Amino acid sequence: MELIRKRPTPVVQYIATRIERFTLIDVGCSGGLDAAWRDFGPRLQAFGFDPNIEEIERLRRLESNPQVKYIAGFVGKKSGNFWRRNPTTRIAYFRTAQVREKGEYTLPPVRNITQEPPLPPLEPSDDAIHLPDFFQSEGIADIDFIKIDVDGADYYILHSLKDSLRDLRVLGVMVEVNFFGSEEPDHHTFHNTDRFLRARGFELFGLTVRPHSSAALPWPYSYNFPGRTTGGRPYQGDALYLRDFGWKLKEADPADYSPAKYAKLAALFALFNLPDQAAETLLRFKPQLAEVLDVDKALDMLAQQIQEGQPNPRSYADYVAAFDANSPEFYNHINK
Repeated sequence: MELIRKRPTPVVQYIATRIERFTLIDVGCSGGLDAAWRDFGPRLQAFGFDPNIEEIERLRRLESNPQVKYIAGFVGKKSGNFWRRNPTTRIAYFRTAQVREKGEYTLPPVRNITQEPPLPPLEPSDDAIHLPDFFQSEGIADIDFIKIDVDGADYYILHSLKDSLRDLRVLGVMVEVNFFGSEEPDHHTFHNTDRFLRARGFELFGLTVRPHSSAALPWPYSYNFPGRTTGGRPYQGDALYLRDFGWKLKEADPADYSPAKYAKLAALFALFNLPDQAAETLLRFKPQLAEVLDVDKALDMLAQQIQEGQPNPRSYADYVAAFDANSPEFYNHINK
């Protein structure tokens, strides 16, 4: 999760002490939960899913929080053809894989799109975990964040949550997206993911782009192993969607959420390094949040986050006053 902070976030740690629970669903949890979620401390409840049984057993042995559970199995669909107009066989890392395996490489022929078999319907496989059924069996009535990264059935899994996102008051979703694909409305593409989540009251607040160059003239790799390249077409990325309670939407009316959910939404914004959005949330619901936390204290923490690395960070009030005074410090970065 490239967008999430890689260091502790004090305001999240503070909000965690003022809430009963933060519930995370991590679909594709190989490698473990991102360390940033541990800012919620003992208030963190999480369910991680992955088909790698050995990895799930390893995570279970290492886990110290009894509220974090790891489940072995495929979610949504066990297998299938999930993509369209997929250029994988034409990009650099596929060429490297072929060369390492066979010692040779030839560019694959261009395949006509009409030759591709139809995608399976948007229904769960009988032998896979259907998340809404899992939530019901576990008595999960409220969820705060869902992360989906399974390298295939991501959109199928997301689609299965079309009612859960509303009924369980989900505040945020991060899902791997494809920047390739067709115009068909049910294919796993960024534009379909965006349309689907916006229709359910979410806004896009973060997006990463992982480029992959053509095997015909490869750019260098970004790391010391085959994968994303330093140039090339946008191939895949992670899209972060969160509630924006600046709007009263049919699928996300702010009045339907509790003050604790407002606080957790602010924590999510801060966790993904959006302290400005966190501050807006706290100010918008300051009267309701008074029963949950000290809003002024949280605002000062957010001001410190946005000034991270500065030796003498201003308080929230002083920081905003300096901005309103058109202080040069808000323009100095242009010359750096």
